[in-house]
Amino acid sequence: MKQKDDSTEYTVEYSKYNRIFSGFEFINSDISEIKNKGDSEKILFINQTLRDTIYNSLIKKIPGFEELDSKYMNLQKGVIRTDFSIKPASTELIIYSAIKNQIYDEDEIIVHK
Repeated sequence: MKQKDDSTEYTVEYSKYNRIFSGFEFINSDISEIKNKGDSEKILFINQTLRDTIYNSLIKKIPGFEELDSKYMNLQKGVIRTDFSIKPASTELIIYSAIKNQIYDEDEIIVHK
C-alpha cells in the first residue's frame, strides 16, 4: 500500500500454489471505478493433477487447443499480482468478483472463436 496525494495505491500478491481461484476484481464502497491491472502466469490449482490430465487430453483431441487456450481461456493461468488505486474518500475495499476457470470433464469444454 502506498499513499499518494489524491489516492492510495494497492498491490495484492497471490501465491502461485494450491489455488482455488484464478483471480479477483476489487471495487471500493463508494462504487467508483477501480482500474484493476495485474500480471498472470501459470499457477498450480488445488486439483492440478486432474486439471493436467483433462488439459492434456484436450490437447490431443482438439487441434490448436493450446493456442486457443492462451488466446481466449487461460485455463492454466492465474493472476499473481493485482495493482489498483482508490480515492481516500472510500471507506471499504470489496472483492467484487472471483474468477474460477474450472476443468471438470473434457466433454464439458466448449471451444469457439
